[in-house]
Amino acid sequence: MTRTPVSNAWNSPPALERVLGMPKMKTKKIELASASALHKENPDTFEVPDPEKLEDLVPGDYAKVIATQEGTPGAERFWIRITGRDGDRFSGLVSNTTVVVKLELGDPIEFTIDNIIDVQLVARSRSLTR
Repeated sequence: MTRTPVSNAWNSPPALERVLGMPKMKTKKIELASASALHKENPDTFEVPDPEKLEDLVPGDYAKVIATQEGTPGAERFWIRITGRDGDRFSGLVSNTTVVVKLELGDPIEFTIDNIIDVQLVARSRSLTR
């Protein structure tokens, strides 16, 4: 399975620790799965979002990803509220509680379009109802 390293608060020390010269907290690396690779391995059972839906993602929408973490068993699926997009790269905030992967609600996270296994296009639907 192809995985993308995650950049988030758990993989780098907080700014205050860097400024004060405090020791770095040891954290375990989190990786996101490749949705296209999982679909290729299991085309009948692992669906991926339509390309049109992926292209329509904007800040305020939600993307679901699968993550693994070094030293923990299994993988975990969770939602991310998108806060930024630059082409196929996204930034967002973890939007539900995780159990296997040590992330907190609201933790910042970066991911790519290939990491997305499901979408909720809520930002667009909100603007259409106004």
